[in-house]
Amino acid sequence: MLKAMALSFKRLRRSATFVVVVLATLAISLGAATTMFVVVNAFLLSSLPYPDASRLAMIWYHPQEDSEQGIEPKLPLSPGAFTDLREGSRSFEKITGFISEAVTMTEAGEATRIHALFVTGDFFPLLGIQASQGRTLGPEDAKPDPSPVVVVSHDFWRTDLGKDPDVLGRTIEVGT
Repeated sequence: MLKAMALSFKRLRRSATFVVVVLATLAISLGAATTMFVVVNAFLLSSLPYPDASRLAMIWYHPQEDSEQGIEPKLPLSPGAFTDLREGSRSFEKITGFISEAVTMTEAGEATRIHALFVTGDFFPLLGIQASQGRTLGPEDAKPDPSPVVVVSHDFWRTDLGKDPDVLGRTIEVGT
């Protein structure tokens, strides 16, 4: 056994290029496998950072005619369909809604194009999200004609609002 190992090492010393190529291939393969695990773990295996995240579901609209043609678009529900689902559902404990849009924000005469979510009043309580300053939307915001409210993320406050500690109560115009 020792003779066989000594002979193997002697042959490997003679072909140093082969050894370097094999070691480099192993290092690249291990690095790629580790990277893939990190990505899969972060996006597929880890749960969302919300209480009872395993109980959350997203509902999309699939037009029948598109499904028959093999097209599977993920379209948001219309406001009427959302209301019907919310009022008639017995399968879900709570249903909240959101629409993602690019909008124009105007503050102090300066317009900026931003990404926004328009959400129903029970969106933040359902996800268990609380504001670090001010308030999030609540049930009173779900009533017809509520007073307009903007909830901003920490990153948005830091980058777009310049970390201004007096941002509460400031007027920001948001339009599509």
